[in-house]
Amino acid sequence: MGIRCRGIDGIRTLAMVRGSGVHSSERHVQLFQVASLELELARRMKEKQASLRRIQEIDSRLREIDHLLRKHHEALGLLPSEQGAGTGSGSAEAAESLGCDRHVLRY
Repeated sequence: MGIRCRGIDGIRTLAMVRGSGVHSSERHVQLFQVASLELELARRMKEKQASLRRIQEIDSRLREIDHLLRKHHEALGLLPSEQGAGTGSGSAEAAESLGCDRHVLRY
């Protein structure tokens, strides 16, 4: 018997040894994926907190604007002071009942 030459089919590659050639079963790859996910989680939590803070600031500013609108409507006589505790939709009805021209701003 002679020595048989190896062909390309006979060479064992790393992919053949490990199965699929993907190193996803190695511990350091899994640890890296865990660390990446933890970093993304921390970043998303900070984004969420910042968004919630901005929403609270916007809600606060909307309440201030509503209060100022009521105050100016009362000063102009468009809204009687006893209706000042209602919502902003009452100001249009009050203006019509007083016979005032209502100006609507369009952007």
